[in-house]
Amino acid sequence: SPGNQAGMEELVALAEPVAERNGVVMSHIRSEDADRVDSSVDELLEQGRRSGARVHISHLKIVLGSDTAQARGILQRMANERSQGRSVTADVYPYTASFTGLSILFPDWARPPNDYEAVVASRRAELARYLRGRVEGRNGPEATLFGSGPWAGRTLAEAAQEMDRPFEEVLVELGPGGARAAYFVMDPEVMTTFLLDPWVAVASDGSPTMAHPRGYGTFPRFLREQVVEASRLSVEEGIRKATSLPASILGVDDPRRVEVTRGLIAEGWAADLVAFRLEEVQDRADFQDPHQLARGMEEIWVNGELTWSGGAPLDRTGAGRAIRAGGGS
Repeated sequence: SPGNQAGMEELVALAEPVAERNGVVMSHIRSEDADRVDSSVDELLEQGRRSGARVHISHLKIVLGSDTAQARGILQRMANERSQGRSVTADVYPYTASFTGLSILFPDWARPPNDYEAVVASRRAELARYLRGRVEGRNGPEATLFGSGPWAGRTLAEAAQEMDRPFEEVLVELGPGGARAAYFVMDPEVMTTFLLDPWVAVASDGSPTMAHPRGYGTFPRFLREQVVEASRLSVEEGIRKATSLPASILGVDDPRRVEVTRGLIAEGWAADLVAFRLEEVQDRADFQDPHQLARGMEEIWVNGELTWSGGAPLDRTGAGRAIRAGGGS
């Protein structure tokens, strides 16, 4: 909300000026549920075709879908667009739980711009039935872990037990804006299928303050699982998916667009560097304590200045800078 109110005409109108600047429409697509994700991806691809904009799927996933053939089908449709000369990419974070507001559980008629208090007053029983079915269809109340609000750190099932009330009534009381939560609704093999595609980047889609471990653990977890343990990717390919690929998606590797290019270790490029010991890389953040630093990361340079060493940040205020399109203008 309110983006889900937009139809194709509005989406194209928004994308056209992005295309004029050779920008990218980075979309949180309409739905990631297994029965709607295909049409949602197709909607984004159509937005790109009509507007001429480059398109990118933010944190690609299939919610409650375990069919890797469906994942391969989505990747193939993206490849078909690229074969026609259009730019289509995506990113994935290496976890099987998403993290967002409770509004994802509520029906459209109980979310903004509708008056929630009026909905509860007139349709409470109907809303409760909807929420029960929605949660049971998403692996049950045990698969919803609150990350904020009065029940932070506990599952919806635990909150309901403590309140001695049905879990749907807990949600009714909280409302669509009452908390954020992690939802354990993704299949590992489906996520790996997406993650290994050469046009899918690794992205945290998080922040250091959120109650999801991806804010701290995304990149070490990806390197450990896919490069070190499973050996599905070479170290070079793993690093590409976390550095030069996203740099190219954003256009910061293009000297026609930025004053100093980024994303590779090369003469004349920005010295944005991370030194790490591959055999020691280990994510430590989890859903109980999501704000734990990873192991194995030794030093970080930003624009050529050492900003992290010895397990702590250094006082290098001003090392970072805003990156603006148009050759620095």
